[in-house]
Amino acid sequence: MVMETIDKVVHELGSSDLDARLEELLIDGILYAFQEQASDDANVMLNGFGTVVNSLKMRAKPYLPQICGTIKWRLNNKGAKIRQQAADLIARIAVVMKVSFWFCLAWGWLCRLLHWHSAYALTAALLRSAQVF
Repeated sequence: MVMETIDKVVHELGSSDLDARLEELLIDGILYAFQEQASDDANVMLNGFGTVVNSLKMRAKPYLPQICGTIKWRLNNKGAKIRQQAADLIARIAVVMKVSFWFCLAWGWLCRLLHWHSAYALTAALLRSAQVF
């Protein structure tokens, strides 16, 4: 319910009025909620996370290492749903990662640490995403 509200507010009003401290708190809260999510609210979390990061655009650059660390951990998880959620998150924020200077570093770091099954899930998610291609 909170993530839905954040998603709608950021979608309607944008993130231009957020100061650096509020950005940091928002990203930390979203990362925590994403890590602790239940399987029934996965789409809500993915949509909200994607909306916030895409709204921040280049201002999300300082948080990409922390975001990529969370994604890496989830991609190396044994559960297929958890790996799929990580791949879906990458598909939602890939546009921001692409335009960011950290894209090469973060993307290379993730690709080196992926297992073949995670790489397959990631590729499938990216191909399904209309935002990336």
